[in-house]
Amino acid sequence: MVALECHIGMASRTIEIPAGFKGTTTFLKRHFSTGSNGIIKLTPISHVDEPALVGDEVSEVDALDLHRAAASLTGNIPGQRPISRIALVLADRYRFNRHVFGIMFDRGKPTEDDPNKSRLITGTPREACAVFLGAIQKLRPNQADYDREVEFTAIHELGHVFNLGHYDDTANFMARSRVAQPHDDSYFTFLEDQRNWLADCTANPLVHPGGSIFDPVSGLNEAQRENLSQGQQLSLRIGTAASEFPCSSPVELDVSLFVTGSESTRHFVPDRLDPGYEEFRIWITHPNGERRLFRSPRQYCALPSRVQVTRKHPRCRDISIFDSVTGRTFAKPGTYELQAEFSLGARGWLRSNRLIVRALDDHLCLEPGRMKLLRDHRVRGFLYHRSMKAADPMIARKLANHLEKVPAGNGANEIRYALVRAATTDIKNMTKSARRFVSEQINRIEDNEKGLGKRQIFHINELSHRYAEAL
Repeated sequence: MVALECHIGMASRTIEIPAGFKGTTTFLKRHFSTGSNGIIKLTPISHVDEPALVGDEVSEVDALDLHRAAASLTGNIPGQRPISRIALVLADRYRFNRHVFGIMFDRGKPTEDDPNKSRLITGTPREACAVFLGAIQKLRPNQADYDREVEFTAIHELGHVFNLGHYDDTANFMARSRVAQPHDDSYFTFLEDQRNWLADCTANPLVHPGGSIFDPVSGLNEAQRENLSQGQQLSLRIGTAASEFPCSSPVELDVSLFVTGSESTRHFVPDRLDPGYEEFRIWITHPNGERRLFRSPRQYCALPSRVQVTRKHPRCRDISIFDSVTGRTFAKPGTYELQAEFSLGARGWLRSNRLIVRALDDHLCLEPGRMKLLRDHRVRGFLYHRSMKAADPMIARKLANHLEKVPAGNGANEIRYALVRAATTDIKNMTKSARRFVSEQINRIEDNEKGLGKRQIFHINELSHRYAEAL
């Protein structure tokens, strides 16, 4: 369960406190508890009877006014993560657009209506939203319609605080308001996949307020959740070591095919759990909403074979996905959605969970020398194939020298992993200096596994034992 306080205050006294915010504001708690499958415990704390946050007679507010009001309500320290307090500011009108009903203004990045770049403003994103009562009252003069629109808008904008985007195709809280009339009761709900997204608030920084900048996902997502096929008693799951990483960082996708039935259940499946085969596909939805098939630089043409999968013996792989035949997979910063499919022949396709990840601007999280290295196509080829045969031998030396100068930071372990995998393909014939280098890199990874997925760590442990035996 995630416990969050929602502090509510009035920006001015130019408009009355809405009925729903007088006394206990129970609808906020109810909708977010139901809407997150009981995971989010949102406790409304009212400050509406306290002094105005901006000024008694201020009828129009701008983004800076709202940021200051939110800071006053929550008391959060800029840059503090995770946070346990969010804010809902009730104002009259928004100066940038006097007709808008509400806004999630705390986006963590400069925008047209909010050009503030100060870390005091952008340091902790998605901690506050606002509802503009004057704009709603202008379009909803009937009291019942006004109260309904205020409630809907408050939940809608708080949905943005949890990084949910607009979804207008069917009735739900994240649909945009209509001009003609308020939404009916069917809209006062979150869709199943939206509930799954909110339920991931416990572990996913892309969901938890303050965990990442505002970059809303589509209305339908199942973040890091299994999509089980009960009839087949097989499940396909994908994951990455981290949900956020630099655009140019080497990224490995952990893939697991496992049995969900009893221990005696056995399945024989094609031995083709790799995007180099047509039987395995990875779909990637890019920040602009375009859904593309990942096209692996490797293409295999092998005789059909099958492997056995049981509950005790799942089929696991780690697959490099940061490069494709078209170039860098995560070329632009933003939120990406990944989903894998595996053909079971006549039994159809098995689909994985939907995995939400965020690619970060290289300039903000990579040391300059490392950023230059990781953007070099020759280096990327080596990191992808993890083989001395795949690149100029000098590339490995170049990466080793770089690690001596910059041993830590984003991307360090990913480089170590590739070097160790490449070097240990021929352990017995390694030189003494190569052995010392490999030993040091293995020790560093075992001391701090940051950046590596479960399958990569498994490989390192396995190589560590083989290496020790060879010596």
